Amino acid sequence: MFDAGDGHGDRMSAIEGRKAILLITTGVDTFSKLTYDQTRKKLQEAGVPVYAVSLTAMQQERMMLRR
Repeated sequence: MFDAGDGHGDRMSAIEGRKAILLITTGVDTFSKLTYDQTRKKLQEAGVPVYAVSLTAMQQERMMLRR
């Protein structure tokens, strides 16, 4: 997730006007080589806000309903 954010920051810095990333996730990033802070800094420098939506709570609710 952080590696992907870094790559998108590079590409989006060249885009004029308003831009944003909508991140829909189900959990914690366990595979990226970059850290949260490195990715956050890159996106901040590119002027790209990130709006995150976590699906974890929805998954937990569904699991509780199945019991």
